[in-house]
Amino acid sequence: MIELLKKSDRLLLLVGLFIGCIALSHPFLKGFFGSRSPETRLSQVNGRPLKLEEVKVRTPEFVDRDGKINLNTADPERLEELSGIGSVLAERIVAYRTRNGGFSSLAELKEVSGIGPSTLNRIKERLKVESGSS
Repeated sequence: MIELLKKSDRLLLLVGLFIGCIALSHPFLKGFFGSRSPETRLSQVNGRPLKLEEVKVRTPEFVDRDGKINLNTADPERLEELSGIGSVLAERIVAYRTRNGGFSSLAELKEVSGIGPSTLNRIKERLKVESGSS
């Protein structure tokens, strides 16, 4: 079969196999692919423990049939989909929600610095307010 390949293809195949062997010999990758030896635990890389304090876990927000964004569960990236809402305003909305235990109405959104009546009117059709569980 190797004879059927061009010389350049054979070279690429050999290089690919070589890189694959190196990758599988790396402790982190061996741990990832299921090696159970103590030196390849995923909790450690290069002999040092992994620090997970700054790791953020994103929970998915399920899109309802109506396609509206729940103000009490949306993450900043989802809020940025709204017209006129950039990363700064999205972070302010999430911070306000965290500080005050969620929104009870869409009108409460005007309490967030940078959101006035015109912004609220522009985005209110794409928003809904429900408890944080949905």
